[in-house]
Amino acid sequence: MIERLCAHTVVGFNLAFDWFHICKFYTIFRLCNPDWTAEEHIDEIALLEPKGQDGPCVKPMAALDLMLHSRKGPYHSLMAREVWPNAWNQPPEAARQLTIHHA
Repeated sequence: MIERLCAHTVVGFNLAFDWFHICKFYTIFRLCNPDWTAEEHIDEIALLEPKGQDGPCVKPMAALDLMLHSRKGPYHSLMAREVWPNAWNQPPEAARQLTIHHA
């Protein structure tokens, strides 16, 4: 199924992250016994995951990463984003203090 997917153009958001996992799954299932089903051998398949991170590279015929493509367009500046001042991505104290008014 993954090999058939690679024969086409792949479109996704943040493909670098997703494609790493597709390559990992491809390698894991190449290491498995072809007669296995995932439901019956899930523990054995899970043990193969470390080896699955270092295997053959599968590449699509073409790819479009919508996250990267959107950065090039005229609407990039309109994308919602919030940047907080500290490393834990927490809002400043003033933003945490909420006042609830009842009507």
